[in-house]
Amino acid sequence: MMITVEEAKELVEKHCESMPACNSSLPNSLGRILAKDVVSPLNSPPFEQSAMDGYAINLASVRPETAIEIMGIAQAGDTEIMHLEPGKAMRIFTGAAIPIGANSIIMQEHVKASGKHILIEEHAFVAGTHIRKMGSQIKKGEIALRAGKRINPGLIGYLAGLGIFEISVIPEPKIGLILTGKELIAPGNELKHGQIFESNSYMLAGLLKEAGLSFSFQKTVDDCEQDVIDAIKEGLSCCDLLLVSGGISVGDFDFVEKAFDSNEVEPIFYKVKQKPGKPLYFGKKKGVLVFGLPGNPASILSCCYEYVVPAIRKMMGLEFHPYGKLFLPIGHDAQKKVGLTHFLKARIEQGFVFLCDGQESYKLNAFSNANCLAIMPQDSTAVSEGTPLEIHQFSECWLHNETL
Repeated sequence: MMITVEEAKELVEKHCESMPACNSSLPNSLGRILAKDVVSPLNSPPFEQSAMDGYAINLASVRPETAIEIMGIAQAGDTEIMHLEPGKAMRIFTGAAIPIGANSIIMQEHVKASGKHILIEEHAFVAGTHIRKMGSQIKKGEIALRAGKRINPGLIGYLAGLGIFEISVIPEPKIGLILTGKELIAPGNELKHGQIFESNSYMLAGLLKEAGLSFSFQKTVDDCEQDVIDAIKEGLSCCDLLLVSGGISVGDFDFVEKAFDSNEVEPIFYKVKQKPGKPLYFGKKKGVLVFGLPGNPASILSCCYEYVVPAIRKMMGLEFHPYGKLFLPIGHDAQKKVGLTHFLKARIEQGFVFLCDGQESYKLNAFSNANCLAIMPQDSTAVSEGTPLEIHQFSECWLHNETL
């Protein structure tokens, strides 16, 4: 029985679970979602630190425009604990530990140096300046990052600066792709009569690459029932999410649904009241999610934007759907038949959305102009210029909506 788009999305979300957390080194954690709070193991900075090149002094023990003796040098990286004698100064550099007894750093630009003595300009005679306080970034025992953060280069640097090398993250799922179709031939080969160049794998690999993902398993099979059964069996054994392109309709050489049954995949739904992509299949076996996708390129890409990407997002620890409810007025009249939700390739321009030419399921050229899908609801038959339509922007499909 066909179900609505809303029902299909609810079922996909219901049966998707976040991947089990695992430990990851910082260099391998980029783009992953933090699974557990990170507590700082130290104060940062771990000691009082100079923020400038200059001179460490205690202003209570010296006077402006009076020669002050330089008693030594404090350099970043020195591990010796230094003490500043009253009435004296110490040459210091950015990042160095503040000598015990000093209460200010005077910038070198505000000092006149002569041999082993300095004179401080009177306007710079201000206590407490240019010192980074111990723990001013974070104190030992405080939460440095809360679970749910997506790890970016800045956060990797932040955690490394706290001496942390390993964190708990949600790993990326192992994603497999099976392409079915005797007519498919890889680009770069000679095209014979009755054959077409295979494009779906390249298209979907690009979609995954936008999120830093890739296929861990990929196979192409002819329209042979046993070959399809064997390929699905292999994919189920090594993937967390398995996509099968083509062969999911009701033709004499469409064996994918039978192959799912032979592999004891539990069907969650099959066929959705939508265009393109009506013969969409979703099932699972022992935690492995399975999508039977149409073979037509525009159909499969639309289904991936609307169902597969949200499923992967949830498996990665992200929100299931990133778009929220964005509505924009359509820039012209449009019509469709009642009964199916339409996902229409469209372009946003100057606050309006315009439907692209070439909406047929076998055509991809509309994506050269489209930057979103515009949704016309199941029960609508026509919309007039200015009517708001829900919009799903391609550029936001992997967006992480920060909620913390």
